[in-house]
Amino acid sequence: NPLTGDVTATIRIFYQGAADDFAWVVPVSVPPEISIAPQDFFDRLRQRTRPNYYVQWDEESQCSPWGMMLESDSGFDASDPAPNAGGVEVIDQQDVGAYETVTLESDDAEALYNWLNANGFDQPEESLPLIEHYIKNDMFFVAMKLKRGADVGEIQPVTLKMQSWEACVPLILTRIAATPDMPVRIWMLGQARAVPTNWLHVEINEKKIDWFNYGSNYDDVVTQAINEASG
Repeated sequence: NPLTGDVTATIRIFYQGAADDFAWVVPVSVPPEISIAPQDFFDRLRQRTRPNYYVQWDEESQCSPWGMMLESDSGFDASDPAPNAGGVEVIDQQDVGAYETVTLESDDAEALYNWLNANGFDQPEESLPLIEHYIKNDMFFVAMKLKRGADVGEIQPVTLKMQSWEACVPLILTRIAATPDMPVRIWMLGQARAVPTNWLHVEINEKKIDWFNYGSNYDDVVTQAINEASG
């Protein structure tokens, strides 16, 4: 919100694996308020904004393509605050839904990396330089894991509300556990159009859309456009 200087980010992730292995670390610009969002929030949003394509035929059997948007209706014990360690400060700690969460600040990437691993937020070694990137940009870190006894089916979207003038999508650290060409969909709700400031703004080539099959190749066309823009 450009008038009040706050950002509300709701995030849904898809996870495959054992509940005990689930660990999610999100860089944020300021310590957030954390809450749970409805499970079907993104399903409804995508239904109302998903691009669809079709060919419209007139009475003279001449066709003209139209593109349109169709609208339709564990680790640390939460009761025992995790201790501050050299180079790592615990800003906040709370249970949110099925998650145990902790908000951290650090000026030492290796110290933060060691703290996360020591407290059950297992991070691969290749995440260390990526964590350092966010530390150099004065970011905080929200770490989440499932409570002891919670199931993977209890993973829900999380809402982070922050006092910040700029929205940030921390994709660099996300790529550690990403699959090839993993889709990342972002909806920006505000009073004006939003464009990225540190990545290329990409437009697809609509001539490559399979109009006769309702744009069934849309994801492939998007992926090609992204790859042609240096990823």
